[in-house]
Amino acid sequence: MIQRYDQEQSANAQHTVPNGIATPNDPTTTPTNGTKRAASLAATVVTCSTGKKKKSAAKFVKGCRVKITRKDLWGCLQTDSQRDRINCLQDANSAWYYGTNIDGNMKYGFNVIFDNLPMNENKLLVSAKKLYPCRKGEDEPLFDPKTLKEMERRNLEWENKNKTAESISEATFLKQDPQVLRTATTYTCNYDKKDPSKNIVWNILPDNTDITGCEKFKNNSKPQF
Repeated sequence: MIQRYDQEQSANAQHTVPNGIATPNDPTTTPTNGTKRAASLAATVVTCSTGKKKKSAAKFVKGCRVKITRKDLWGCLQTDSQRDRINCLQDANSAWYYGTNIDGNMKYGFNVIFDNLPMNENKLLVSAKKLYPCRKGEDEPLFDPKTLKEMERRNLEWENKNKTAESISEATFLKQDPQVLRTATTYTCNYDKKDPSKNIVWNILPDNTDITGCEKFKNNSKPQF
């Protein structure tokens, strides 16, 4: 029994590293619980990955400016007055909301005072995964340029898809050469995109034309009760 105990002690001594953590016979080191926690904490402090972006803990310093999307901020709100304030702004979910970091850490989150929340309810504890630190002196736009460009593209696409016959007629007329517009005497307005023949032809009168004697003017100028 004494010989076996000595052999075990000798084997353990052969696989002991300078910091006192025992390792198995294979090359891979199996850390103790304390080492695992230290390694995990170090990894958390160095970087925290969110999507394709990595945010360094060094950027989340006390007093720094931070931003969060409206969508993520909404999930952090706790009172009706906070929700009412955000609803009043009527921003898109991708809009940035800004605040000032008061304290906190990457593991438990940061206490942030937000600019757009009610004065007595503007402090929230927010997960580091939802926050983005701002560089010192950085502009604070409502939307980043990439998102703004995409929104403009979608708005234009929607407008083109939902144009009325009247708006198409107007746009077509205004695209003509300025000289043609100056001398034009009629304007044809279509009011049915499915039937190009359904038009209204407007007469364009010269400048300083007196229309007070026109029967149509008299009929349309009568008070409507």
